[in-house]
Amino acid sequence: MTHGAGKREEPEAPTKKLNPILLRKMRKRREELEEEIARCEAEIAANELELANFKSAQESIRVAALIHDHRTRLKDMMKDWEQIELTLQEHRIRKNPRILSTDTVFRV
Repeated sequence: MTHGAGKREEPEAPTKKLNPILLRKMRKRREELEEEIARCEAEIAANELELANFKSAQESIRVAALIHDHRTRLKDMMKDWEQIELTLQEHRIRKNPRILSTDTVFRV
C-alpha cells in the first residue's frame, strides 16, 4: 500500500495472543530474576568491599574473578529480565491499547 510521497507502508504483523499459563510463568520468572539480580548485585558489592581490603595477591585474583563471574551472570539475567518485561508490556498494551503503563520502558 502506498501513501503520499510514494512511501510504501508494510502491513502490521498479526498480534499473537499469549497463553494465560505462559503469562503466569513469565511473571513468576520475572519475579525470580528480580530476586536473583538483587542477590547478585549484593554479592558484587560484598566482593568489591572484600577486594578493597588487601590480603594477598592470590586472594585478590580470586575475588576479582568472582566479581567478573557475577557481573557476567548479572548481565545475562538483566538481558533475560528485559526480554520478559518487554513481552509483558507489549501484552498489556495490546490488551488495552488506550492506556500506556506508567512503568513502560521507552528505548531511544
